[in-house]
Amino acid sequence: MPPTDSDSLARRLEILRLPVVTLTRVRYPRARWSDTAGEWEPFPCATGVGPGRELLHLFRGRAGSSGSALVTRSTEGGADFAVSTVLHDVPDGVGHPQPMPGDAVLLTYSSDGTANAGVWDREGRQVAAGDLGTARHTILTTPTGRVWVAYFDEAISGPGPCVLARFGPDLVEEWRYDLYSMPEAIDCYALNVDGETATALDDHRGLTQVADDGWRRLGEVPVNGGGNLILDGDRVVVVGGYGPEYDLLTPLRIDGDGVHRAGPPQRLVFPDGMEFTPNPRTSRGRSLTVVRHKQSPYRLDLADVAFD
Repeated sequence: MPPTDSDSLARRLEILRLPVVTLTRVRYPRARWSDTAGEWEPFPCATGVGPGRELLHLFRGRAGSSGSALVTRSTEGGADFAVSTVLHDVPDGVGHPQPMPGDAVLLTYSSDGTANAGVWDREGRQVAAGDLGTARHTILTTPTGRVWVAYFDEAISGPGPCVLARFGPDLVEEWRYDLYSMPEAIDCYALNVDGETATALDDHRGLTQVADDGWRRLGEVPVNGGGNLILDGDRVVVVGGYGPEYDLLTPLRIDGDGVHRAGPPQRLVFPDGMEFTPNPRTSRGRSLTVVRHKQSPYRLDLADVAFD
């Protein structure tokens, strides 16, 4: 039986009494493209965080300059301005910017019937195209240019139906979650990519880790509906949950018997005390990066969370 409004209110009041963990604002260089600023929308239409925690902002052209986009790339704490690249012949519906080797960038876009993703090189030319499937909610690249894609349960084309898949730098599928030989799952709730390794949380609360073409089931988490996860060795933090638990932090530990609670539940907030809201956020290894509209990114590190 689904929870009533009264149940949700009671649970929310419980969470508001939990210890608070504060996000930290992170400094990234600003973009410098004033000579052509009038050509681009003032705010990015999408952001992405790369394997080295580099920050990408994607800007579409203003009215009358369709067919191009601008990507800025900056490194955390860097003293220089962000690097800007103009991308040519960019389709509509562009998003999910991710870095690729050689200063290239991956973007998804509205399907033209044969492809819905592409790679643009440092000169702004498209050099690869492929179909990453439908109902994608998270796309993260690796240092070697592999592309991990997590799917909602509506995924029906491309590699779907599928929970999780990996593509090569040429956007050709290399690996997918096998619904017949792997544990039952139809939806990937959270994806963390650290180096070449992906760790996924599915709709059955299963935590699965994939390295190369091998996988292992780490266990079942005691959390319903977590939207992000960060991890380091045997320690894991699930961020979020269903309904009133959207800002809940659950510390966990992995051992030979599975995944277990390993610390008190906590609540995540911004430095000004405002509630953690569903801003764009990316899980990379032991850290979560949150991009709040018009502001610098924020960071949650595993060390910020209290464990037993």
